[in-house]
Amino acid sequence: MRRLASVLLASALLSSGCVKRTVIPDPTVPHQVAREAEIEVWVQLAEGKKAKQKVRLLEGWWIAGPPVVEGETP
Repeated sequence: MRRLASVLLASALLSSGCVKRTVIPDPTVPHQVAREAEIEVWVQLAEGKKAKQKVRLLEGWWIAGPPVVEGETP
């Protein structure tokens, strides 16, 4: 009985420490980059076509979604 209680307690402690939280950023608000990262973005080429390009974001830079960039209000 004591062994079962110990196993259950250990399981509860381990599972409570593994809480995962998903955060979905609000696209109507600009966000500041927390740490340096490399991302892939669409860029406009001289001939008018779009292409994917890797870009390095530095800590402290700002990023914004289409509603902010295009001046749309919800």
